[in-house]
Amino acid sequence: MSGYNALIAFEQLSDGRTIYSAHDPDLRGCTAQGATADIARAALDDVRRMYLAHLQACGLPVPSPRESWYVWISYAPMTPRPSMSMTH
Repeated sequence: MSGYNALIAFEQLSDGRTIYSAHDPDLRGCTAQGATADIARAALDDVRRMYLAHLQACGLPVPSPRESWYVWISYAPMTPRPSMSMTH
């Protein structure tokens, strides 16, 4: 969608697959996933349309996209601890 940004992150799964997550920093909670960055981005566009339509239908303010973002990325591999339960 025009004007809105996407932050795309990826995670390597234990089975070797990679999953991509796309997040809109201007629309809190607006997130999508995909098997590739392009699929995640396209899914985010669909989610954005629904998100914005919901805000408008409920008479809520629609945030304007910001012109620029500064992103701090920190990478720390996550190793599950024996006491952690990994569920979907």
